[in-house]
Amino acid sequence: MPVGYATQLTLLRIALAPLIMYLVIWGEGTPRWYWLAAALLAVAAATDWLDGFVARRSATVTAVGASLDLVADKVLVVVVLIALVQVGLLPGWWAAVVISREMAVTGLRAQAAEKDIAIPAGRVGKLKTGVTFIALVVLLVWQSIVSDILLGLALILTVYSGAEYFYSGIRKIREAGSAPPASSETQTTHEEVRVK
Repeated sequence: MPVGYATQLTLLRIALAPLIMYLVIWGEGTPRWYWLAAALLAVAAATDWLDGFVARRSATVTAVGASLDLVADKVLVVVVLIALVQVGLLPGWWAAVVISREMAVTGLRAQAAEKDIAIPAGRVGKLKTGVTFIALVVLLVWQSIVSDILLGLALILTVYSGAEYFYSGIRKIREAGSAPPASSETQTTHEEVRVK
């Protein structure tokens, strides 16, 4: 079965993650390697939006593609954060908060999926993703008060969106647990959604 363009973009994001990590660690303290890593990170972040656009435009949205897209997002963020902590550009506690949030959200998504519950991404969650990528790109090329402000904003959005997601997710799971089972005639299929 041929791999669609949207899936190819998602796989590209996964492939870029270790390359960015290598450039950051190998080029520690070397501006030109940080600039190259930042450029690749910007490209990878762009594919996060582009693969979804291509899938919708070509009507090739699939459950597998949506799941792979989520995996690619987590891999990219976690790998880049580890690299930045390794070279001392990012404090370990900052990365720990972000990674813990991603792991917790993934766990809640898995629990919701078992009950056939779809939890849509909120606007804050989508904003969090964009601000985080921008903050990391700026951090690589310009360590300054600007990067500090962006990192602080990204952290606030990370915590807030995580709390928002858990509130919505737990409420839906409880509602599904207390609701009577739907008959085969009335049962509907939930739309596959992406959670950032």
